[in-house]
Amino acid sequence: MNLFIIGPAGSGKGTHALSIANRYGMTLIKVGDGLRDLVRSGSEEGRIAAAHMNSGGMVPPEITVATIKKQLDQYPKGTNFVVDSAPYDMHQAGLLDEAVGIDYMLLIDFDDYTPLFERLTKRRMCPGCHLTTSLMEAPNETCPKCGGALAIRDDDKPEVVKERLNHFEKNIRPVAEHFSTKGKLIRVIGDGTIPQIWERIIFKLDMIFKVKEV
Repeated sequence: MNLFIIGPAGSGKGTHALSIANRYGMTLIKVGDGLRDLVRSGSEEGRIAAAHMNSGGMVPPEITVATIKKQLDQYPKGTNFVVDSAPYDMHQAGLLDEAVGIDYMLLIDFDDYTPLFERLTKRRMCPGCHLTTSLMEAPNETCPKCGGALAIRDDDKPEVVKERLNHFEKNIRPVAEHFSTKGKLIRVIGDGTIPQIWERIIFKLDMIFKVKEV
């Protein structure tokens, strides 16, 4: 079974993808890792991908889909996969469905983006030890791990966060609606703590995987 995870920026897709892989014995496919490997290869596709990634743009769908398919092809047929953060738009969704098949789409969704916006714009990273934290945990903007000065990531600046959320509504929301009409969408609300969201996810996935708690 192939399970693809989508959601707005900062919704916890990567965190929950790893937990899903561990709980259900699935192989985790990280789109970003595959693209970075492609860039390191030095191929023409890698150079094109690098140019888009370095400018903050979206890698062409055909390249991203080929990268995902290459990762999937490394495993035996019938392997269960969970794919983190794809597809990005309807065109890519169509290419992915044709190339590898999309059995289910998990959407981590929000009825109100205000908490998500605040979470992202308060997020900070330590350039020294690479710890990611928040102003709620480090109000003096000093890294609680190494004592270094925290910095805001370029993609967490308020104007960029607004653009990323707009991108989700314009390009990824239609993907969710499309798979909903096909009966393949699993929607969970992303408000609350990570454990609270995780409970909502496994409540729905356990029914699909027919998992019974002992």
